[in-house]
Parts: sequence; structure tokens; C-alpha cells
Amino acid sequence: MITAEDFIPRCGCRSVGECTHGMFADQRAFDAVVNKLATAMKAKFRNKFMEGRSGWDERDAKEFLLTSLKSHIERGDMVDVANIAAMIWNLEQP
Repeated sequence: MITAEDFIPRCGCRSVGECTHGMFADQRAFDAVVNKLATAMKAKFRNKFMEGRSGWDERDAKEFLLTSLKSHIERGDMVDVANIAAMIWNLEQP
């Protein structure tokens, strides 16, 4: 698990109140979480594609994807949840 604490540099400043080295730790940690999830998403998506899965970008797939999203949430497979959410998001783009 990634935490903001992991991204606070150990700077050696004498006063926490004066130190600004950790100011962007939350942002760097969140970027790391998003990057790690995106890597997992891409790997799983690629595997499904290689298995012959397709149709994620067809407009009439939205209802199926919404049902599938609910099912994957209940199963707790967050990489699939993120992938399905990305597919739905893509279908809603102009």
C-alpha cells in the first residue's frame, strides 16, 4: 500500500513548522497510486484482449458494462472495476 508518508523526504530540518520539503507528498503519493493502478489496468486489459475479448468501445455495450461494473464491485475486483469504469467513461466522451 502506498501512503503519503512514503513520499515525505527525510530532510533533516530542525523545525517541522518551517520545513516545506514534504509539502507535495500527498500529490506524489496519489500520482504513484494512479500510476500503479494504471499499470495493473493495462496488464489486465491486454490479457483480456489477447483472450479475444472485444466490444468495449461499442456504444450499445454501455448497459452491459454498467451491469458488469456492479457485479465486479460486489466481487471486490478493483482492477476490473477501474477498467470497466474507464470503458464507460470512454463511451460517454463526445
